[in-house]
Amino acid sequence: MLEEFAYLGEEAAKRVVVTDPIRLLDSIEPLTPFPYEGFYAPKIDGVDEEIRESAFGQARAVYGTPLPGIIEKRLEKELGAIITHGYAVLY
Repeated sequence: MLEEFAYLGEEAAKRVVVTDPIRLLDSIEPLTPFPYEGFYAPKIDGVDEEIRESAFGQARAVYGTPLPGIIEKRLEKELGAIITHGYAVLY
């Protein structure tokens, strides 16, 4: 690139090609648009209960009322993990 800017003279070409870009780069502060750590899901009121009602409603449609114990226990376990870790909003 120094050859491309040779018409400016050796000193000016070096400043334009080497010195100024480095100075510009050093003047830019680091920026992270989104944090890398954590899960940043939106907060929606009532979504926990909505997913619970939907899941149990579908289970009752498939298995009848009352739900078999093993089905109810497994649903509680799965929904507990989903709701506790904040993934209910993805429903």
